[in-house]
Amino acid sequence: MKIYVGATMACGRGPNPPFEHITERATDLRVVAAQYAPRTIITKAF
Repeated sequence: MKIYVGATMACGRGPNPPFEHITERATDLRVVAAQYAPRTIITKAF
């Protein structure tokens, strides 16, 4: 199963996040995915 999560998306009706926030979000998403789906191979972060 693959789940795609957009780290570049704005939260609510806010503006699109700056690049620094996008990289932080992508890192956080990868950590959570590794913790809760250890058998899932993460091939690409957006």
